[in-house]
Amino acid sequence: MNAACEAVKSGDAVAAISLDVNGAIRRGAAQSGLVCIKPTYGTVSRYGTIPAACSGECVSVTAGDVKTVAEILSVIAGHDDKDGTSLPAEKCEAAGKVTAPVKRIGVIKALCEGVGADVQAKLDEFCVKAQAAGIEIVTIDGAALTAARAAWNILFSAELCNNVSRYEGVKYGYRSPNYKNIDELYTNSRTEAFGELLKTAILFGSETLSTDNYMKMYDKGLRIRRVLVETFGEIFGEYDAVLMPASAKTAYTKADTEANKYIAYDENLYTAPASITGLPVVVAGGVQLVGKAFSENMLLDLATKLEGDGK
Repeated sequence: MNAACEAVKSGDAVAAISLDVNGAIRRGAAQSGLVCIKPTYGTVSRYGTIPAACSGECVSVTAGDVKTVAEILSVIAGHDDKDGTSLPAEKCEAAGKVTAPVKRIGVIKALCEGVGADVQAKLDEFCVKAQAAGIEIVTIDGAALTAARAAWNILFSAELCNNVSRYEGVKYGYRSPNYKNIDELYTNSRTEAFGELLKTAILFGSETLSTDNYMKMYDKGLRIRRVLVETFGEIFGEYDAVLMPASAKTAYTKADTEANKYIAYDENLYTAPASITGLPVVVAGGVQLVGKAFSENMLLDLATKLEGDGK
């Protein structure tokens, strides 16, 4: 469980406003029985946050109930001249407008295969409650969405590599006391301060952006992003929202993390589709609901109707 979800779950905080960079906040909310919203990219300012992967990270809200999440989102959403990725005011306002209720949900079969029995039970429970509310549930393949994990890991690592370059021990970040010259200051500060996962992402990102790999990796990742946007567009031509798990398990054991130290990158299979496309997501009842751009209120309205029993 990440710090934001832990603070809300323990009661130390009513809600948490945090940066959803790699899906961790959504996974944590789903595994903790909390409600979380990742809004449409650009509707909430990222000004003042520490950037990691600017093209996909969003300021998100996590709380114990839908009402609190909705109230906080209504306050923080809006245009900000200080954020170059902030959308125009009229588009930000669109996210807060009342839209038609959800009538048809597509369940992404390709993302539900291989999840644990406990996660499958959450998905089944959500579907039963949705059907009881008069919502049509249809299972769709959605195999193209599985490509989001590899593409997002490429884009994420490349952008992260650039964004952490400022932490050299002079103007930003930790400064090592062990150095005799400027080269040692840079090297030792970064070596001592950065963890293994961050170092791995930096190396992968550097390799991705190299002359030999830029076109066949980074450029291809951008092309896949466009395909995924179009894929979601086709899905939303028939469905109001799509349902998918937020993680493969309802909790990670110590054995899980010891056996696979890159488990967060593997679990991107479930969170990357919305991260890479910038679409809004509501996590409630341990599952994810993804909607078309600016459909936050529609998703929150559905979560409100089904709230309570799925935690």
